[in-house]
Amino acid sequence: MKLEHSINSMPTTYAIAAEQIVGTDISYTAFNPCSTTGDYIWDSLKKSGSLPNELATSEELGIAVSCRFAVPALSFKCSTFSLVWFMPVVHFGGKSRSYKRWYTRYVGEESGSIEKLVDSALIEGENWRLEIEKWQEPVINDKSLPEWYKSALFNELYYVVDGAAFWFEYDSSWKDIEKINPITEKQLRKFGRFGYMESWEYLMINTYDVHFYASWAFVKNWPQLELSIQLEFYSLVRLAFKGSSHKEYHVPAAGCKESARIHIFVNTLTWDLSPVSDMKKVEYLYVPPPFSPACSSTTDFTSLFLLEGLFS
Repeated sequence: MKLEHSINSMPTTYAIAAEQIVGTDISYTAFNPCSTTGDYIWDSLKKSGSLPNELATSEELGIAVSCRFAVPALSFKCSTFSLVWFMPVVHFGGKSRSYKRWYTRYVGEESGSIEKLVDSALIEGENWRLEIEKWQEPVINDKSLPEWYKSALFNELYYVVDGAAFWFEYDSSWKDIEKINPITEKQLRKFGRFGYMESWEYLMINTYDVHFYASWAFVKNWPQLELSIQLEFYSLVRLAFKGSSHKEYHVPAAGCKESARIHIFVNTLTWDLSPVSDMKKVEYLYVPPPFSPACSSTTDFTSLFLLEGLFS
């Protein structure tokens, strides 16, 4: 069963499906949740064990799928369902650009593509479950770790799931809008552009001080996505200092006893932090977000040192 919808003018389709196995009767129905209590759905299940197989038409719709089968005494039987939502092309608030989600590389973006996602979930679902259990097993069986830590480690992953995540297929038109260097472009073409929101209280994507903490989860679980994020930052830094082999950037002394100075050599991308005693000698340079490190936070500088080893 499919339910076609729209969120902020972005077409969205939901689907519910059940695996067809021998001895199982699958039934379905669509209904208007605003004009009924739903009694007729439950009455149908009570009387026949199946849904009425009706397709309602209205502005507000609900859909349901049911499986009926006999279970012999002293035995068991499983029924597998799949729930999929499909929003292949999205945009942000300004609506100036559209982005294709990463999975469109494999299933396409046309309306019939949702069936491919449904099939993948039903066919591969058990393999996904086994792989997750294999991934979690060493930690779960480690008796030296407290239970609360195990739960937090797998179910939270810190900032990665605290807000929202975006994984987009590469679009060649990006080069007409952004300055993307060849190294970064090669990575994005292969693994896509990934971003995650800091939180619902801070609607910012890939803030670098936050990424200092979240990067460990990416390195351990999705190293190529981590490299994509780092390369995009690398492109931004190179763009900011394009045309000069050396720049001196004054870091504001917020919360610090003394200011700091960063020497940046673009060709090798090495960093040198030293105290500034004579403020008159400091050259001020504006660097566009997200590169705006504060002297009170050493995490920004520690993160930036990663770039030297990767791209020098």
